[in-house]
Amino acid sequence: MVTPIKGSPMINNMVMKAIDSLGIGGVITTNDSSKAELYVAGLGTVTIEPGSKIRLVKSVEGEHRIALDYGSIDASINAKPRTFFVDAGNVTAVDLGCSYKFSVDQTGDGLLYVRSGRVALESASGRQSIVPEGKFCVTKNEFGPGTPFREDSSPELKKALMEFDFGNCGGQCVNVILKNARKHDAVTLVNILPRVDDEYRTVVYQKVSAYCPPPKTMPRDSIPRLRNLEHLNEWVDKIMEDVHKNIQEN
Repeated sequence: MVTPIKGSPMINNMVMKAIDSLGIGGVITTNDSSKAELYVAGLGTVTIEPGSKIRLVKSVEGEHRIALDYGSIDASINAKPRTFFVDAGNVTAVDLGCSYKFSVDQTGDGLLYVRSGRVALESASGRQSIVPEGKFCVTKNEFGPGTPFREDSSPELKKALMEFDFGNCGGQCVNVILKNARKHDAVTLVNILPRVDDEYRTVVYQKVSAYCPPPKTMPRDSIPRLRNLEHLNEWVDKIMEDVHKNIQEN
């Protein structure tokens, strides 16, 4: 079910009615002065911002999937993890129970911001990022997702992350990231663990551990095997629990 919020959004090149519906393969487009809201079968809503195009790819029990060809969406989803998916270029945003905004240009490059919960960004190449609340993450169509970061992370760290994720600076960038990372950058450090060369993996692990010890389920001898973020989800959760605890205490 789709509702126009502003202006004259279109479904399949026809102006939307007061309340309309979208079938599989259907397309919603908004111009610079229009906006629409898509109701996702009992899971939540997706606002299609001005200047956007989305397609409904699949909608069955357990999997609801749209494609964001370009523009921005604002999603508020309350569902079991890995139920709602947004394809954007070669990156897929996998909802883990959250609220987020995702913007993509016509080349497939984008920016994700998570307000609450967590989003997993995954690409066909196998690159993954876990983006919890309060974090941004850049995506590049030819590379996949970058590393999540906070808005108030240092400019030096952000610049080094961009070069580490999408350039070719290797260890030099890792040293800059480590030098400029603070406690609130712990999630960033966890996300780069599977991507750094073996010679840096232990030092990154130790720096994150100093800010937030890893879960007891993750023994230290697992460091060499940290190749994907499935093994690090618990650590991200633990870091975010510490963040919420500090907020409540203060």
